[in-house]
Amino acid sequence: MNNKLNFTKRSIDGLPLPEGSKRAYYNDEQVKGLQLAVTSKGAKSFVLYRRLEGKPTRLKLGDYPAMTPATARQEAYKLLGEISKGENPQTKKVAERANKVTLLEAFEAYVSTRKHNLKEKTLYDYRRLMTTAFKDWHRKRLVDITKANVQRKHQALTINSGPSYANSAMRVLNAVFNFSQYQYEDAQGNPLIPVNPVDILSRTRTWNRTKPRERYIQPHQIKAFVSALDTLRLEGVGTPAETVADYLELMLFTGLRRNEAAQLTWGDISFEARTLTISDTKNRNTHILPLPENLQNLLKRRFTAQKENLGQVSGENLKTGFSKTYVFQGEGAKGYLIEPRAQVRKVVSLSGIEFTIHDLRRTFSMIVADLDINAYKQKRLLNHKTMDVTAGYTPIDLEQLRKPMDQVASFILRASGRVEEVSVVTAIERQI
Repeated sequence: MNNKLNFTKRSIDGLPLPEGSKRAYYNDEQVKGLQLAVTSKGAKSFVLYRRLEGKPTRLKLGDYPAMTPATARQEAYKLLGEISKGENPQTKKVAERANKVTLLEAFEAYVSTRKHNLKEKTLYDYRRLMTTAFKDWHRKRLVDITKANVQRKHQALTINSGPSYANSAMRVLNAVFNFSQYQYEDAQGNPLIPVNPVDILSRTRTWNRTKPRERYIQPHQIKAFVSALDTLRLEGVGTPAETVADYLELMLFTGLRRNEAAQLTWGDISFEARTLTISDTKNRNTHILPLPENLQNLLKRRFTAQKENLGQVSGENLKTGFSKTYVFQGEGAKGYLIEPRAQVRKVVSLSGIEFTIHDLRRTFSMIVADLDINAYKQKRLLNHKTMDVTAGYTPIDLEQLRKPMDQVASFILRASGRVEEVSVVTAIERQI
């Protein structure tokens, strides 16, 4: 079959369609390398066929009939001229596209690439900062964001939203630029963004100095706090109030991070071994904790109530699938408790104690430290990584953590007034 053709409207419109999923190519008689691609569905487009850097390549020029044969020949001659000068139109086109990338597009590319390595909460925080802190920069090209822009934005965010917020926003921007330096190149293959503009904050030492939060529930406040949780439970079994009360109490007695506790499933709880297991942790290390008796009782109560409710509502086989049910169920799309703000406000009002959920982890940490528990056991209880090379030579099995967990539980229970005597008395207990 002779596939050479003088490209005209009449000759192109009269071409037959290829069979099946095949694509047919016709060569123009006037311009060498100019082709018309025809699909079995009737779509037609002009391409330029050349060898670029030793590889056969087709460069798309445009779709027919939006692009006429005359315009296609003009575009073909233009690209042939560039090729004759040693340029690669394909690389140039990619570079031109990269040069137009906006901050929001770069952010989405970054998130798409890193989504399997970033925690869900981290992704949520990144999106929130991009939406609020950089709303006016969404359509701004990456190449147009300068060091001066970064300094002014950092100063404005510090004034309007606070030092910590400004630093957090700039760390997100810094991550996007670090990613983009390797993602986008010019026509010569060099980084389109040779210098990360956020580096100016480090070079000029203008990152905001922020003090780490030190707030935790004081020993003399524990009784009021636990009493407020008990008051929430009066709203009834299975209510959001009871769920949040149990959730907060478990965090107080274990020091778990909020998402670690919220995403617990019944498959993570072993009543026989008296343990709970967190597989998806911040440092990627599986975290197993012994359960003191009071938490065993709390979880058994929740387990029994949920199991009965599930059986009544769905009638499904409780022996299969229940292991994936969340211990602390929420009404959102995720299925687990996410932002219990209303119930937390109730606890604040009932107890008179201002606190955040993360303060409970800090409270647990302070109690562990004051009980003079072995440093390596402290790290294990909080699932902290250690840089000490001797840590690998100090094996601490699960059973060795039972005593310190019981010590912490004993301290909190005495402070809350739920028990009258404990075997461990420390300096911090004497403040109660």
